[in-house]
Formats: sequence, structure tokens, C-alpha cells
Amino acid sequence: MSERLLTVLVSLVLVLSGTHVQGEENPVLNKLLAKKIKEELSKFHSPETGYRDGAHWLHFDDPGRSLNVSVNVKKEKRIELAGTITAKIAFNYQVELSKTFLGERVVFARHDFGGHADATLSVTASALPAAKLSDTKVQIKEIRVNNLRMRSDLADRFRGRIESFVNDVLRNKKGDFETKLADALNKVKLAPIVSATGNQQKDAFEAAVADIVKKALLDLTKGKQFSIRSNDPGFKGTIVVVDPATNTKIDIREFKVQSDTATVDAVFETRLRIKGTLTLEGETIPLHVVADTTVNGAGQSRLDTDGDGFVIKSHVSSADAKVTVKELLEPDDLQGGDEFASQLLTKLLSSRKADILKALNKQIEVQPLEL
Repeated sequence: MSERLLTVLVSLVLVLSGTHVQGEENPVLNKLLAKKIKEELSKFHSPETGYRDGAHWLHFDDPGRSLNVSVNVKKEKRIELAGTITAKIAFNYQVELSKTFLGERVVFARHDFGGHADATLSVTASALPAAKLSDTKVQIKEIRVNNLRMRSDLADRFRGRIESFVNDVLRNKKGDFETKLADALNKVKLAPIVSATGNQQKDAFEAAVADIVKKALLDLTKGKQFSIRSNDPGFKGTIVVVDPATNTKIDIREFKVQSDTATVDAVFETRLRIKGTLTLEGETIPLHVVADTTVNGAGQSRLDTDGDGFVIKSHVSSADAKVTVKELLEPDDLQGGDEFASQLLTKLLSSRKADILKALNKQIEVQPLEL
């Protein structure tokens, strides 16, 4: 049976347990390993890949839709998993009616009884987290079959025999299921951060979020000029970020992780060149400044799965800017000087806050993770 490798970015999945007490649950890892278990068991989807013995066969029926896996993963020295698998079973059981004549068995009637049943499997697993999951041990603790449904009323007299057939096949497949699942989970690759403990894991998640936001800011601003217009204060002109790679900085002041979500308070700093015209008391004058801008922002970042990989989904919910003019290039006789210009430009950016947040959130909304 062919195996499809699943390369996963568990570096930041397991990072989320960094602020957890030992053994606390991790919903993203739950989702990942449940997906892997379903992927493996879904291979038992036909008589050829499930079970066949002549006219007798059994397999998971339409596992893409009917097979469900729910697991609860905890991380201590080993990753410990406990879960439940529910599936729809399709089967066929052939009954032969025969007599023995002159020492020979003579079959005078055969009938196929097909149908469906519901199965529930209780599973546990344990693995070592290193460069990849290793030493994986899987145990199917219990298999329950119920709601046997047969397509013919004639099958009622053989119900006991058919129920035994379905139960026996699943029990006999138990070892095969355990081996296949262990082999599949052993192929789950882990990044080096998996072996880290405590704050090292939390720090990796924090660093990833900081990198995403900084990259988004650079992508938004590098080599770009933005038009800006405001009625209060009356301004029309352009804003350019001066040397974004050098001047754009992010300092995360608070980073709290709960389950798969981090709440973040951060300070962003950059340098702007603002140039245009300013209308004061009915008079329009040129305004040209170089200013340092500090933004106090707050938001959330959540780790999630995306196919065989992972993404961080982020959203900045608030941002308050303060502008400090460093060079007042025009006009050189502005009443109130640098301080007055700083107040006006702080108000200018605040008036465009909704547009700025919208552009930033669009950029950071979903970011894939890389090893």
C-alpha cells in the first residue's frame, strides 16, 4: 500500500505549548494528527485495500465523508494522543446452502448479503518528538460495531453470523491498523524547535509573528509613495517611508499565548518623509518634513493548518500613532515649529487609521510558515 509523506511545520505547532503547563492540550496538533490518521485509514476504502476472502469483503465506505477522527494530544516528554475514530463500514457476506451426498458437499444455493454498519475505534498513541516523530506506538483499545443494516430481509435469519463476520474482520485488522498508523505518524517531520522547552518555544512563536508583521510592513512600503488627503487638518500630499529596511522596527512588548492563539501588544517604529500642502486659517502653505513615527498596536495571531502545512492568521485591532518631526524642511517659519508640525501630523495619521489598518491586515491576514 503506497504511503504519501506528510511534511508538517510542527516547529510552531509545538511552540504553542511553550506557555502551557506540562501536558496541556494543543488544538492545532490535534487537527494535524487527526488529519494524518484519517488519511491513512482512508486507504482501506475498497475490497482490494480493505479485506477480501472470496465473496466475503469489508472496507470503510466513502471515508472522505463518513470517516471522522477526533484526537486529544498532550505533550510531555513524549507526545501522547488519545482519540476516537468513527466510520461507516460496507460489507458483503455470502451464505451457501449445501448438503453432503455420498461424502461430498454439494452447494445448491448461494446468496450475497450486503449492507452497512457503524464502527467506533478507540485509539491511543505515543511518540518521541525529535527531528521527526519517532518510536511511535499505536494501540487500538476497543472496536465497537453497531447499527448493522442489511439490504435484504432474507438476511435476518443470518444476522448473528454476519455480525460475527464484521466484528471478526475488524478485530483481525487491528494489528494492521496499528502498524500502518505508527508508520504513517513516524513520517511526520518536526522542526528543531520541537526539542526546545519552556520559554524557548514561546519565543519562537513570538519571533515568527514579529517577522510576519515586519515583512508585511516592508512589502507595503518599500519603494512606494502614498497619497494622503485630510480635511482636519487640511492636508494634501504624499508619504514615503525613508529606507524601510533600516528604519522599520518592531518591538513586541507583551505576548500571551492561550491554546493556539497569541494576543500581542507591540510598538512599530519607522521614519517618514511627508510632503504636500497644508491649509491653516484659509492660507495654503507648503509642508515638507522628515519625521519618526511610533505606533502602539494590539492584535491577535492564531496558528492554523492549511492542507499539509501551517499558517499564522493575524489581525491588528488597534493602532495609535505619534509623529515626532526630526527635520522641518518647509516652511522654515512655521509658527510653533517642530512641535506644532508633530501634533498636526499625528492628527493627520490618526484620521487615516482605518485605511492603514485595512491595508496592513490584508497583508498579514494569512501567512504560510516555512521551516
